Amino acid sequence: RIGTQSTSHRAVLGLRHAVAQHRNISPHTRQSQCDHRRSLSGYPLYHDDVFHNSHRSYSEPERPPLIVFPGGGIYFWWQAGAVKALQEMYTLDDLDMTGASAGALCAVLAGCNVDMDRAFELASRLADENGVWERPQGLMGIWGGMIRQWLHELLPDDAARRCSGRVAISVTALSPAVPPLRRLSVDDFETKGDVIDACLASVHIPFFLDGKATARHRGARCVDGSLTFALRRTPWLFKPGDRQAALVVHQSHDAGLAGDRPGFLETLSLEGFRELYRRGYDHTHAAHAAAALAPGLTCRAA
Repeated sequence: RIGTQSTSHRAVLGLRHAVAQHRNISPHTRQSQCDHRRSLSGYPLYHDDVFHNSHRSYSEPERPPLIVFPGGGIYFWWQAGAVKALQEMYTLDDLDMTGASAGALCAVLAGCNVDMDRAFELASRLADENGVWERPQGLMGIWGGMIRQWLHELLPDDAARRCSGRVAISVTALSPAVPPLRRLSVDDFETKGDVIDACLASVHIPFFLDGKATARHRGARCVDGSLTFALRRTPWLFKPGDRQAALVVHQSHDAGLAGDRPGFLETLSLEGFRELYRRGYDHTHAAHAAAALAPGLTCRAA
């Protein structure tokens, strides 16, 4: 297993540095900078501006079921296994999906009906080509470029059409105002590249992904889309008035993972990632068989 808790610790420090860096480069007067510093101790660090499927015209009861994919780091592969099982059991074409960080990748792949086995094998090939298994720091510093190439090869050319109005990607934008962290939900896309850029903004762990403090998305400096959830110590937050999910796909529901869980940013062996993928698949099938998964979803015809 490559990578240790110190890797995760460096990533957390990177998030703090990114916020501080953005504040420092903003054109504030000395007084406003002092006010800002005071506000950090007296007011929340984050705010949620969620506009999921904001341009849809039909009423809430007419909306299709919503599947939520929270962030999960390397547990993306557990979620990917769950997506494979969902694709086999349910009709996903007309469902709404939303995700943050690694969960945003799953939401987009599921929304575009990507073959998850192909996604795994392509990731394995890219890891080999980039020497991930031999690198002392594993994925650190090269993961961002790998994800971009991976998505470019996996997503169909009409990914923007498939995702617009149906798949929402959470990003955390840095703001010079208070609060400095603002979670936004992006669900309108012009091109396949636009979808990929939103995904890269959502998964951006400062310095860990590509050595940069932030990712640029539509003029904003962004960091990991699950950051505001992590600060609240919850996989996802449903505020009053939010749409409720038919299904939240998260590894914490899998009792089989309760023992020795690897860290969120650890680089496992290929077999370690494959085991997470298998566990997500098996857990989702078992939950479906026990009628404990998502009663609101439409099963595929036998």
